[in-house]
Amino acid sequence: ASQTIKDLSHAYLISIINDLLEAQVQEIEPIQLDLFTDTEIGTDINSPTITYFSTSQMETLDKLQLQAAITEWSLIQMQAITSSQLSSFLDTEIAVMPTASLIKLSATQLSFFSPAQVYALNSDQVSHMDPAQITAVAARLSTDPINQIGYLTTAQAQALTLESPANLSTLQVQALDNTKHIIEMSGAQIKIILSDLSLAQIPALTPTQINDLLDTDIADLTKEQTLEFIPAQLTSMEPIQAQAISTDAIKLMNAAQIQAMLSNLSEDQVQTLEIAQIEAIPATATSPDLDISDFTNIGKLLDTQIDVLTEAQIDELTNTQLD
Repeated sequence: ASQTIKDLSHAYLISIINDLLEAQVQEIEPIQLDLFTDTEIGTDINSPTITYFSTSQMETLDKLQLQAAITEWSLIQMQAITSSQLSSFLDTEIAVMPTASLIKLSATQLSFFSPAQVYALNSDQVSHMDPAQITAVAARLSTDPINQIGYLTTAQAQALTLESPANLSTLQVQALDNTKHIIEMSGAQIKIILSDLSLAQIPALTPTQINDLLDTDIADLTKEQTLEFIPAQLTSMEPIQAQAISTDAIKLMNAAQIQAMLSNLSEDQVQTLEIAQIEAIPATATSPDLDISDFTNIGKLLDTQIDVLTEAQIDELTNTQLD
């Protein structure tokens, strides 16, 4: 009687394995697979035979066997690796896993990675992940001493879902690069992470991103964050946004910042202006800069503030402002 695959000795099975059909390879029993050395799997079994292993067979392999053919396993085979098998990989082994192999793992599999395994991910591995994979690891990427958040590409940052930025810690948000990440993100994404932005990130926000913010978003910023808005950003704000800036911040702004807001200042903001800020408002300015004639609510100045207006400033006031 002819022998079945499960009846073959290990030595004979190895000698003929590359001649077997896919269906025959998948008849190999787990007890037989246990006898396969990592050298036999990595060297003696050729492609495409190595790709014939079924998902159930993949689940029976140990770490050394998996590593032996790590560059040969198909997408389906890599995604058959269980969380238990993945947990056996040391962080140092994750770090040297070829990127082409690692990114075959599903987002679900990556979510099973331990903190140490995530920390071991290198720049090439992270930068080649798809949006779902990034979402699975983003909240656990480190910022110090290795800035793994910095590994994200512009496209990956743009693809972060509204949930994903919300799941980033303050330190992770502040590890995002201004040029590669912040300025390329949508207004909706910025809105989610706004309160966590560092003082150095605020000036990077684009007019489009700022225009997508609500006045309540602006109001929720700390005084220190607000003071980092540059004149071009303040000029781009709608009146309701500019008027959401606290008076505590207004009275600490420099001359250029106040000049940028002249046409949008509310009564409360006007009346909190310091003498030095009023004195610094130019009587005339080169277009498109604002000057005293653009000071919409100048009539709301207190008497003590009006007293410091210079003759040159008064000379440039319009009839509307003088009324």
